Amino acid sequence: MTDGISILVNTLTLEEVIIEKVSAYLKRRKIRDLYDILGKDI
Repeated sequence: MTDGISILVNTLTLEEVIIEKVSAYLKRRKIRDLYDILGKDI
């Protein structure tokens, strides 16, 4: 930004992201929920 305005962006920690992804997988049983964690080489 060129006008000097800053924006605060809240993000999850790595541990929180993993917990969210595993929780989603356990609820839905869709491999795509773990794909973000494991990557493309599974």
